[in-house]
Amino acid sequence: MKKILKSFWGCIPITIVLMFIVLIILIQFTTNNTLRVAPRNILILLGIISFGILLLWSNLKYIVLKKEIKEYDNKFTKYSHIIMYGAVSIFIMFCVILAGLFIIEFTQKTENVLTRNEIKMVACGDSFSDERVYYYQYKNSFFYGKELGYEYYGSNGFASGAPVQWIFYDLDGNIIESGENGAGNGLSDEEKAEIELREKEKFLRQKADMKILDIKAEDRSEYGRVFSISINDYIDSYNGYYWNKYQKRYFPPASYWNYASNESTDGLNYEMNYYHFTEDEKIWTLPTISVHTLKNGENIKQIVLDFDDHSYSEEMYAKYEEMCFYALKVFFPDLEDGEIIKLYKDINNLAYENIFPQEKGYNSDAVPCALYHKNGIGVYPYFAVGERVRFCIIPATNEIINEFETAGSKIYDIN
Repeated sequence: MKKILKSFWGCIPITIVLMFIVLIILIQFTTNNTLRVAPRNILILLGIISFGILLLWSNLKYIVLKKEIKEYDNKFTKYSHIIMYGAVSIFIMFCVILAGLFIIEFTQKTENVLTRNEIKMVACGDSFSDERVYYYQYKNSFFYGKELGYEYYGSNGFASGAPVQWIFYDLDGNIIESGENGAGNGLSDEEKAEIELREKEKFLRQKADMKILDIKAEDRSEYGRVFSISINDYIDSYNGYYWNKYQKRYFPPASYWNYASNESTDGLNYEMNYYHFTEDEKIWTLPTISVHTLKNGENIKQIVLDFDDHSYSEEMYAKYEEMCFYALKVFFPDLEDGEIIKLYKDINNLAYENIFPQEKGYNSDAVPCALYHKNGIGVYPYFAVGERVRFCIIPATNEIINEFETAGSKIYDIN
């Protein structure tokens, strides 16, 4: 053992540092905690020092090796190699030191431990931008936990004296403190967009309780067929199921969705709202949802999920299937998960097996190939050339079921 230590002493410090790095990565991955600034900087400095020791050890080994070689014609050749190796090592060490100091400097954050709302937190401020302070759950001297809030000071930074906006959460993700300062009236469009994004994020972080809906189909003379639930009921129920798996909400409030008001297309001449949502509007291949409601948003007329098959990827199709799953979970809470999975897969398979030619697009009188129904709720697929794959949920009264069957759709009972 002593012989090994004597021969490879230069490798020991860097090995220990690497072991610590692996350990920290494992801790962060398994606990979702983050290494704090001071121990991180110490680890970087120890890494630089241990790398320097490794280079020193390798140079000493190289010198011994060169001295033992007899084939050189003269000492100049031998020592020139040693000097060259040493110069390269010094240059590498210089680059490593610069890189380490650069990382420390440009990722530096000021940290303060404090108690707010009876929760011990670590406040982190960016050294280069004094616009925001983020608050994290205090764990110990080495790690902090999940984000518990933030303060936004605007472009004037801390010089403004008070935050423009602040939000704080409890350990379960529920909002316990939030507010805005009147100084925010002069914010730029970018800053207002930042605040709106944060408002949306704070809603998605709140715990969503399970909300099981009793959905019925209603036939109103002035509005035609509608569901007994509103778009907000659908969002709350969907988010409850989604939270149960992911500990976050999927849908923001309907006020954050894109929407437009138009006249109905069923000949009854009433106004409708058309709500549209996609998880990230910058990624146009993501699946989307459209919810058609009465003008007040209190009753849903139709829900349409769609997927862009022309830019198919397994990742996006999996997201689409997940959206189908939770939509069916809202409308059929009594079905087992396995039954729901089989149901949406059967319906989507029918869409691909019965593609309408382009001249019979989605807005034409073409009839869907099938209608699945249960307790006044109907689901049917639709896919036309040049269009997106659609998964439609409608009120399925006896009248509409008869209309579909008469037009040629195959009718399936959902058991």
